[in-house]
Amino acid sequence: MMITAAANPKTASRTSTERLFEVLAIGERCNYLTHTVATMRKLSPFNAARRDSPDGPSDALQ
Repeated sequence: MMITAAANPKTASRTSTERLFEVLAIGERCNYLTHTVATMRKLSPFNAARRDSPDGPSDALQ
């Protein structure tokens, strides 16, 4: 007995190239979100206060 169709009929007709582009699109979104979060952390007031503290970052956290 052979299984010829995927469990989801919508995905059964997609080619491997279409699936590849979907995976790449997901990767692009994850990369964008990672970059956005990193930028927000750099621009946060808390981070600026730690960075600009005359005593250094460790004293600003206490």
